Amino acid sequence: MQAERSALLTENVSDFMPLVHELAARNEDHWGLIFSSPLSMPRGAGTTGIFVEALELLLHERPGVGGLLNQV
Repeated sequence: MQAERSALLTENVSDFMPLVHELAARNEDHWGLIFSSPLSMPRGAGTTGIFVEALELLLHERPGVGGLLNQV
């Protein structure tokens, strides 16, 4: 995600939040981290549209390459 300047979407809070804290401690940027939950957004063929709509709204609210810079 650093090299591509891209945010990451994951459910893996336990592995990725420590990395966010490490970057902050070193005063380094990241390009955004989006967490999802199988409870609030269950995976399945019928939920793809829900994910697309939610991500589209998020990215519309934070446009551009740096729209999610250092955001969780």
